Amino acid sequence: MVYIVIGLNMEWQKQHINLENVKEQYIDGEKFYQYTAIDEYTRQRVLWASKEHSTYASAKFIEEIIKKFKYKIECIQTDNGFEFTNRLNSQKANEKTMFEKKLEELGIKHKLIKNECCKNAFVRGMYSIKGSINDPRKNCYHFEITCKTHELALLLKDIFVSNQIEAKIRERKTGYVVYIKKSEDISSSLALMGASSGVFYFEDSRIVRDISNMANRMANCDIANVKKSTDTAQKQLRAIEYIKKTGYFYKMSLRLQTIATMREDYPDATLEELSEFSDKVFGKRLSKSGISHCLKALMNQYEEILKENNNKKTKN
Repeated sequence: MVYIVIGLNMEWQKQHINLENVKEQYIDGEKFYQYTAIDEYTRQRVLWASKEHSTYASAKFIEEIIKKFKYKIECIQTDNGFEFTNRLNSQKANEKTMFEKKLEELGIKHKLIKNECCKNAFVRGMYSIKGSINDPRKNCYHFEITCKTHELALLLKDIFVSNQIEAKIRERKTGYVVYIKKSEDISSSLALMGASSGVFYFEDSRIVRDISNMANRMANCDIANVKKSTDTAQKQLRAIEYIKKTGYFYKMSLRLQTIATMREDYPDATLEELSEFSDKVFGKRLSKSGISHCLKALMNQYEEILKENNNKKTKN
C-alpha cells in the first residue's frame, strides 16, 4: 500500500526544465506548473509539469502517478487548494472536483489537511509573495494580495471570511486582487498570519492617526464655529447701525436696546461671553438662550424696517 502526499510546488516561466521522463527543453514564453507526489514510506517521488493550474490537471497527474508507481495506491493527501478540492470554496463546497471524482473512480482515498494553521500558513505565504499593506501612519488603510486566477482569489477570500474578516475581490490586468479596507480587519489579517509585531505596530499607528484626525476635526469644527459666530456678529452690528440711522433704535424695547448696545461694546464676543458680560449690564446674568432670543428679535426688527423702507422707495 502506498501513502502519497501531493503538492503544487512552484511555477516556471522561460526556464530550462529537467523533470523525470521530460526531456530538457526551453519553454519560451510559456508557463508551466510543477506537481510533486511523494511516497511517505519509500520517499519515492514523481514530478510532473503542466500548462494548467486546475483540477483537470490534478486529475491528469493521478494518471501519471499510477504509471510511475507499480504498486497499489491506497490514499493520497493534499492541501486545500482549489486544484484539489472545493472544501474552502463557500459557493462550491458540496461539489466534487474532477480530481476528487478521479480518485473515487480509481478507489483511492483522499485525505485533506484540515488544520487551521495550514490555512494561516497559506495566507502568510501568499502575502509574503504577492501581498502589500499601506503604511497606516501616512496613507489610507489598505491591505491586498494579488492572485493570478479567480479561483485562487476566491479561496483566499473564503479563508478571510471564515475568520470574520471582510475581504473583496477586484480584477486587474495582472490578475485578481483580494483586498481589505477596514482597519480592524487589516489588524485581524495580520494576527491571522501570526505577525504579532506587525499587529502592535499597526494598532499603535492607527491609534495615533485616529487621535490626530480627531484633534484636526475638533480644531476644524472650532474654526468653523468661530467663523460662523464672527459672521453672525457682523450681520448684527450692520443691522444695529441701520436701525440707528433710520431712527427706529429708540422705538425698540429697552431690553433690545441694551442687548444691541452690549453687542456694539463686545463685537467679537460669543453668546457664552455675552452671557457673562450681561451680569454687569443688567445686574443679573442672562442665559445664552435668552441673549440669542433677543438678538434674533433684533434681526427680525431689522428685516421689518428694511422691508418697510424698500416698499416706500418703490411707491415713490
